Amino acid sequence: MKKDYLLCLAVASIAVLGITSCDKDKDNGSGANTVDSKVVGKWIGIEDYHYPIVSFNNDGTYEWMWDGLRKLKDTGKYTYAANEIKMTPSEYYDMNDDGELVKVQSPESENFTGTRKCKVIEVNDGILSIEVYGDYFMGGENDYGFPFVLYRDGIDQELSQADLKGTWEEYDEKGNVSMRYVFDEAQYTLYNVWGWDDQLAGSKTVGNWAFSKGMISFNPVDCWYSYETGVDAQNKTVYTYSTVNPQTLEAEKWTKTRYTPRSSTDKVYLSNGKLYLGGITLVKK
Repeated sequence: MKKDYLLCLAVASIAVLGITSCDKDKDNGSGANTVDSKVVGKWIGIEDYHYPIVSFNNDGTYEWMWDGLRKLKDTGKYTYAANEIKMTPSEYYDMNDDGELVKVQSPESENFTGTRKCKVIEVNDGILSIEVYGDYFMGGENDYGFPFVLYRDGIDQELSQADLKGTWEEYDEKGNVSMRYVFDEAQYTLYNVWGWDDQLAGSKTVGNWAFSKGMISFNPVDCWYSYETGVDAQNKTVYTYSTVNPQTLEAEKWTKTRYTPRSSTDKVYLSNGKLYLGGITLVKK
C-alpha cells in the first residue's frame, strides 16, 4: 500500500514538474525576447524635416511613423535582443495628395529588405538613442545607420538652468571635438568644427539661452566663420581660411556672417553625465 502511494506521488510530482517546465519555457520564449520594459512605450524624435514617432507595445507589436514633410507609417512585430531592435512590418501607410495616411500594399522602395533594424546605443527612462539600418524611407546599410535620439513621451525630468551650466562637447568617430557648447548664466557660445585631417575650419555663435520644462531655447545674436569667400580671375569661388586652435576652437580671425541665425528650441534630457540636446549627445568637459 505504501509502495503504491509513493508511486502515485512520484507520478504526480513528474506531472507538476512537466507543467511548470512547459510554463517556464513559454515565458522564456518569443514573448520574453520580444518585450522589454526598457523600450516599451511611445518615443518621439525632434521635430525636423523627417523624424520618427515610435510605439513599442507589451504584446510585441509596434507602430513606426515618419512625420514631418513626408508622412509614412508601418505596423508589425518587433524583437529586442543583443542591443538590437528588429521590426518586421505587416501593414504600410503612405501619404496621399490630401496629406492623409492611407493603407498601401508595400513601400515604394527597391532597397527595402522587409525588416528595419535599430542598433541601440543607449536606452533609459527618458531617451532611446539608436542608429537605423535598412529603413525603406531613410535607407541605411550594413555599415552605416542614421542616428536618432528619441524622447519618451510625457517625460518629466526635474532640471534647472544650473544643471546645464558648463562646457559640453560632442565628438566624431575619431574622438575629435565636433561641437562645443559653453553655457554661462544667460549667455552661450557654440563652436562647430570640421576637417580635422586637412584644414580645420569652424564657426562660432553667441547668444542668450533659457531652460524651462524640459526645453532649452536659443536666441543667437552673432555668428562668425573661420574663413572668407571671394572669387578668382575665372569667377570661381575661393576660400581664405584662418587657423582654428584645436584646443580652444578659436580662430585667428573670425569673419562675421551677413545674417542673424534663427532662434530655436530643443528637448533636453540629462543622464549619467550626458546631455541629450535635440538630436545630439553631449558630454560634460
